Amino acid sequence: MKIRNLALTLLMFFAINASAQESLLTNVDNKLLQKYIDMAIQYYPRKKVFNAYETKAKSDVATTKMSVFDFLNAAYIYRPDNKSVVDALNPYNVNGFQFGLNVSLGALLSRPSAIKSANETYKAAKAQNDDYLIALKSEVRTKYYDFLLRKSNLSLRNQSSQELRVALTDAKLKYERSQIQVDVYTAAKNMSVEADELLLGAEASYLMAKNALEDLIGSKLEDVK
Repeated sequence: MKIRNLALTLLMFFAINASAQESLLTNVDNKLLQKYIDMAIQYYPRKKVFNAYETKAKSDVATTKMSVFDFLNAAYIYRPDNKSVVDALNPYNVNGFQFGLNVSLGALLSRPSAIKSANETYKAAKAQNDDYLIALKSEVRTKYYDFLLRKSNLSLRNQSSQELRVALTDAKLKYERSQIQVDVYTAAKNMSVEADELLLGAEASYLMAKNALEDLIGSKLEDVK
């Protein structure tokens, strides 16, 4: 009798478990998942770091290109008209304005390589940002699917715990009426206790999965519409 009851209980458990697994795919909300991904891209601090690296590298490219004329140095001097036409100390000085242009060959020759280096740094920063974007999207999906799994498992454990409590109540009543042996009642009680312990573990796993997803998107799941 006890073996038969145990077999029926196990069959019931596996039936519920199979039903929960089959319903997991139907619980996936792709629109909500995309919203979680968009929120993580906007909020997650490490993504902001990669965005900053890319922005700075792009700005450095523009700055390097704008400094293309840094190798040129213009200067001028002014000699008042009321002085002698020729400066005895420096005969190259004449009255009025004089302009000069100096060229730094070192800066001129190094400019192309500086621009190329800035462009390569920008490409690397952009590639790193793109790579992390892919990783972040994958991480959100993983956390979301794990959350759904833990939520489904919690529902399963809760249902199993409730059903075994009902079975325990029924077994206790039958035992008090001497309709079943003590070992059957003890087995029902042990199964109910075990189901409650599994339920507590499922609740903890659900909360951890929920918090992990919320940490990525920067918001409580209840606040996401």
